Amino acid sequence: MLDYLHRRFPNAKIDWVVETSFASIVAAHPLVHRMIPLDLKGLKASWTSWKRLFRDIRSLRHLTYDVVFDLQRNCKSGFITACASSPVKVGFGRHTVREWPNILATNRRFDVDKKANIRQQYISLIQQHFGDDSTPVIQGVRFTIEPPEQQKMQKLLHLA
Repeated sequence: MLDYLHRRFPNAKIDWVVETSFASIVAAHPLVHRMIPLDLKGLKASWTSWKRLFRDIRSLRHLTYDVVFDLQRNCKSGFITACASSPVKVGFGRHTVREWPNILATNRRFDVDKKANIRQQYISLIQQHFGDDSTPVIQGVRFTIEPPEQQKMQKLLHLA
């Protein structure tokens, strides 16, 4: 997906909002301009935890984007999408969204083949938005990670 966007828009700066626990992995990708970590999983019933989240959301709202893609299609990602400043918010349609409230955060929606690989689903969503019906070229993940991140990645792959 990042390769597709980079090929199509070589000068684009791509920011990625990510759960804090995955931040180092996303930050290691050479095509990610800015990684914006949010700790939604670690959100606790403490004022400090909520205060930190509100601060991070406020920082996100100060950034303006040409387009925002919601790839997670759940309520949490819908909340983040709703908080982002952009006239165009693209997400999955009602037949392929995971949690229906997510649809409320987007203003351009597309359904994809649910049987397709997740990477193909993401690229399909983005291609539909741009009206591109070409066959996507899916490349392998190409990023450099340090040994601690490699261990974290191995654990994640074994959980799937």
